[in-house]
Amino acid sequence: MIVLRNANAPFAVSELPSPAITEEPTTDPFAGDGHGGAPEKKPIEEFSYDQNRANHNDHQKDNIDDESRGKTFRIQVSAKHLMHASRVFKVSLTGGGKENITFCQQGSVEMTTEGWNLEAFLILLKIIHGQAHDLPQKLSLEMLGKVTVLPDFYGCQRPVRVLADMMWIRSIMDKADIPNEYTRDIKL
Repeated sequence: MIVLRNANAPFAVSELPSPAITEEPTTDPFAGDGHGGAPEKKPIEEFSYDQNRANHNDHQKDNIDDESRGKTFRIQVSAKHLMHASRVFKVSLTGGGKENITFCQQGSVEMTTEGWNLEAFLILLKIIHGQAHDLPQKLSLEMLGKVTVLPDFYGCQRPVRVLADMMWIRSIMDKADIPNEYTRDIKL
């Protein structure tokens, strides 16, 4: 079991200055908190990931990111698949650490990670578990960036590289809208 905490934390935050956005202050006494102040922030309801959501368009994916930001998700995985694909998971599950001891004693273990984008993390896990048929055919540049940092962190570049080269990078390179000036997209 992998526990993903603080899902969908901000990714590749740009150090480039963004254009100034100005808002006119509201004088409407009924706006916001009822006292002319800022709008009241309400907690978001519990979110559970549905694999069918992966087929929605990018706007809906952004809403998923917003809804699940900061949430914790429990994802059932195969230890054998993780150990075979990733040297980081292999060391965690076969080394002398607490995960290995728990795994040997109980036959299962909970490993915690945090800050990854939920959709990107699930794409990586599908690759590791040999579920290429469930992968999206195309990824946005943003999502490709979110997916490709994971193999570097977990030491499982080989299985991801083939799919990234064959499917996702080629589809982005085929587009005519490749950035031609230094922007956040170029950094991704």
